[in-house]
Amino acid sequence: KGKGKGKDKFMGPGMFEEHLAIYSDAGKDKGKGKFKGKAPKGFGGDFGHAPSFDRKGEKGGFGGAAGGAVAVKMLVSPEEVGILSEDASTMGQIQRATGTSGMLSETSFPGTALQELAIQGPSPDSLLEALLMILRKVADTVGAVRCGELGVPQGDARVKLVVPTKVAAAVIGPGGQNVKQLKVQHGVHVHVDPASIPCPHGIGEQGVCVAGPLASIEVALGQVVSELAGCIWEPWFEAWASHSNAGEVMPGLVLFEGKGKSKGGKGPAPGGWEGKGGKGPPMKGGWDGKG
Repeated sequence: KGKGKGKDKFMGPGMFEEHLAIYSDAGKDKGKGKFKGKAPKGFGGDFGHAPSFDRKGEKGGFGGAAGGAVAVKMLVSPEEVGILSEDASTMGQIQRATGTSGMLSETSFPGTALQELAIQGPSPDSLLEALLMILRKVADTVGAVRCGELGVPQGDARVKLVVPTKVAAAVIGPGGQNVKQLKVQHGVHVHVDPASIPCPHGIGEQGVCVAGPLASIEVALGQVVSELAGCIWEPWFEAWASHSNAGEVMPGLVLFEGKGKSKGGKGPAPGGWEGKGGKGPPMKGGWDGKG
């Protein structure tokens, strides 16, 4: 039930080398949802195996990263996939500049029409820079990062991520203080979808949408990456980083509906929307639980 479907082959040697590589969702039947596909040349691991998280700082799974690899899952629209894959040198430049590695799903993430772009890097800074370089490339091409949404103003961005529930709660902060501060100080809205999507080892993941001027998005993304980096030694992090729910069938689940409101999920994580119980935003205003 819920197994992904896809061709049992890969497009090219790796996402950051020649074009956007694909992990086959058909591989989930044997790999239980683990990323499949070859890593780019020069990287020490691939998404068919979880990266090495060596507490002593010895050679890890991604290009000899010391101290463990940091990972993030970003959701991208067909428009963004087209932009990133149009020029074969684009992802190669990002790889060389940041030392990151990544894979793009062949099918959509549950509850969305978006594909999952999973990125891993040797440090929080390298991961954040890779994210920003991807966003700048998209914005330079079409003027905004829309992530499948309509009416996004020029110069603005909608960035949709998938993070562990623990990270989602930390991003919100006690009583929603973190997201309120981002809104007041930087004009950036952060929305955590209340639906928790199950992953291996009893953990879950949630969708996070960051919206605002592209120039201000870096602060919010930096906070998300920092929270992810703080979890790399958790016993569940390797399993989460190497697992993908893309292609899974979850009837009734709709993520980010009405600027993030979901249907059919298992309900909010503790704290929910801005730490206020997870009822979802009003239809007007929508962001940060305010009308």
